Amino acid sequence: MGPERAALAARQLLDDGAQALVSFGTAAALQPELRPGTLCLPHEVLWQEQRWAADESLRSRLLAKLPTQRRWQVCGRPLLTVGEACVEPQGKEALGRSHGAAALDMESGAVAAVATEAQRPWLAVRAILDPLQRRLPKAALGGVDAFGRLQPRVFLGLLSRRPQDLPVLMVLGRDLEAASTSLRRAAECLHAGLDA
Repeated sequence: MGPERAALAARQLLDDGAQALVSFGTAAALQPELRPGTLCLPHEVLWQEQRWAADESLRSRLLAKLPTQRRWQVCGRPLLTVGEACVEPQGKEALGRSHGAAALDMESGAVAAVATEAQRPWLAVRAILDPLQRRLPKAALGGVDAFGRLQPRVFLGLLSRRPQDLPVLMVLGRDLEAASTSLRRAAECLHAGLDA
């Protein structure tokens, strides 16, 4: 989606009456200990040389609702928002080191800025999709549209040019399931926490 579309969507939600904003989706790990499915609930998001503090009340309510019987790996360290995907391990490692961030996305900073400007609470809920040492194949990024939806023809065309990427894409599919499971459970907990 990217920061521009995220900001537009956030403004539309506020225009439609939203009282809080949640940046919800996947992220790339910038630290080696973060595995696919790790839930990122950062205290702050770094974007455009600024630090955007998440609403601690929303964050605490979500953390309190996470099931204790499941061994959640939850990371509260900063999340970095960038304008373009970073696919190479060396680039991700450098971003983590230079910004002190644990994970990377392309939307949360824009959502935080819009919410802050409107004086509304906000929260980032992200699940790790790709670990630090994984290079993302071109088909993984080029085969989806601006909203992250698979474009089968484009995806298969890219894969036909680089069939050696198939094993990595299969692992990525498994990791997407882990991230999706974490996000689904977090959404249930967030809904329960906000209704409480």
